[in-house]
Amino acid sequence: MSPLEHILYGGNPKYGGGHMYGHGWKVKGTRPRSEFSQSWTQRDITNAIREVLENHWDRESLGPFSATIKGEVVTVAIHRNKAGALEIKTVHQGLP
Repeated sequence: MSPLEHILYGGNPKYGGGHMYGHGWKVKGTRPRSEFSQSWTQRDITNAIREVLENHWDRESLGPFSATIKGEVVTVAIHRNKAGALEIKTVHQGLP
């Protein structure tokens, strides 16, 4: 599963993801996943990720970065993976 597929559709509810409308996992004992608005397409979400990364991230810092796009707050969290490379940890609607 690609990172984008994980963000949009999830896979195993215990491991998060599934932020596209209708895919938010509801698992007993965990908080529900935030979902983007029903009107948002996969393209809208990928464009929002690009917007946050290009205009609201300094390309060095770790942590969540948020911006309001199409009237919704979009948060992209960046971390270092085990190899030390920067990568997207999560993307979701709403504040961190």
